[in-house]
This record gives sequence, structure tokens and C-alpha cells, in this order.
Amino acid sequence: MLECDGAAATTFTNTACSLPLSVLTSDPYNLIQGQIVVAKIIATNFYGNSTESLNGDGGEEARIVLVPAAPFGLVNQDQITNAFQVSFTWLEGLNNGGKVVDFYEISYD
Repeated sequence: MLECDGAAATTFTNTACSLPLSVLTSDPYNLIQGQIVVAKIIATNFYGNSTESLNGDGGEEARIVLVPAAPFGLVNQDQITNAFQVSFTWLEGLNNGGKVVDFYEISYD
């Protein structure tokens, strides 16, 4: 069970707790991209613990998501590049972040 007590790697207020993704994707949770996280809360004070809350309000859930890894292996296509156009290819990043890459943005100097 994760605790938002200020001692853990969290950002905590009286009614919010933000956990670094690295906490959920490592032992003992080992969640992977795309998995759904459903939180329940227990309040604790000097006298003991509350009962467990219902699942997130209105069926809210969190999904483990990551941005895709950067493409690599950018190569100019000499047989196509000329005075009128430039052409190059690349390899997809090693991880797509759990979703298909929608598009690539190309910038140049």
C-alpha cells in the first residue's frame, strides 16, 4: 500500500497525493503501460484507520501512460535528396508509450 505521508517520494496536500510513475512501475506494483490504476483511500489518525473509500469518484481511473521514445537512426536519402527536395528516413523509438505514434514532427535549421 502506498502512503502519502511526506516521507515517500510523493507530492502531498490534505486532499491530494501525486505519485511518481516510477513508484507504480517498479516493485512491488510492476504496473506496465496501458494498465488502469484504481485508487481507494484510507484516512489514518491517532485513533486508527477509516474504512476504505469507494473507487474514484464517478468511476474515475488513471491509466499508466508514457510519451513515446525518440526516433533514432536518422539518415539522408541521397538518391532522392536534390536541389528541390530533401528526403530522409528514421527508425521508430524503442517504445511507443503504450499507444500507436500518431505523427512525427520534423524540424530543421
